[in-house]
Amino acid sequence: MPNSNWVISLGVPGDELLASTRTLIAKSLLIGLAILAMMVAISQVLANLIAKPVMALASAAQQVGAGDRAYRAADDGPAEISAVVRQFNAMLDSLERQRHERNALAEHYATQIQAARDSILLIDDEGRIVEANDAAIRGLTGFLCQVH
Repeated sequence: MPNSNWVISLGVPGDELLASTRTLIAKSLLIGLAILAMMVAISQVLANLIAKPVMALASAAQQVGAGDRAYRAADDGPAEISAVVRQFNAMLDSLERQRHERNALAEHYATQIQAARDSILLIDDEGRIVEANDAAIRGLTGFLCQVH
């Protein structure tokens, strides 16, 4: 107060003044950490949803590559991966049909070659007879009998 010996001091304790701000900061940090934890958990779930079917497809490719022609990949997972799995399995089915058709055709030709009246010889690059049909065997047997 002017012209007096009195000194007036007015103040609010800092803890009291900043209490609401500190509470707001603490709540904000907790909410931020909770959101971060939820984001990590969601990303783990999404990663598993994608990684598991991709690994199953890779395993199926490995099985087929190792010779298991009947193995098919499981069709589960997100739509995009499921589409790839269906195409992979369709490719394997097509290859299997082609193999069966090729075997049936080879069997058909083998039957036709055996039944042919003409002599048919399969000779390798070194001139050795690899395969002969019945007519060729009869002809060669008759020829060898005449020579002796």
